Amino acid sequence: MYITHCIILLSFIFPLYSIGDTPLPYDRSLYPYNPIKYTKGIPSFYTESTTCFIESDHIVSLKDAHQSGAKHFTLAEKKAFANDTKNIVPACRSINRAKGARLPKDFWRISTDAKGIEINWQNNKFCQYVRKYAEVKKKYRLSFHNNDKTIFTECGTVLN
Repeated sequence: MYITHCIILLSFIFPLYSIGDTPLPYDRSLYPYNPIKYTKGIPSFYTESTTCFIESDHIVSLKDAHQSGAKHFTLAEKKAFANDTKNIVPACRSINRAKGARLPKDFWRISTDAKGIEINWQNNKFCQYVRKYAEVKKKYRLSFHNNDKTIFTECGTVLN
């Protein structure tokens, strides 16, 4: 009983990032993140709107990164990934929440299917998003195995 309580208490003080060589399943707390505080009037990356509530959005979501290789990162690497400004853009809260951990193909679908959030993709913004997504995944050597490659091809993005 004492040992169990000690392990539980220590996991609050020193969170576990793996058990032996086995990475833990995805949990946002595995990626220490300091949100960026945006000033009023900064435009959303996706819509260029300045009238919505702006918050930080990870281009490559933490969950997507975890599932495509970041689960093997050290704590320092996870923290660096979670706070990398190349992977963070200002976004309208509603779009950020709707996008969630979706991959580019699913983000495109929900933003254009007239069933939920609608994004008026201006100035080739979707392809800018896809290029940034690919750049971040390449930078951190994350896998594209869960991604539909056609969306990258359509945006002129080479994955090799």
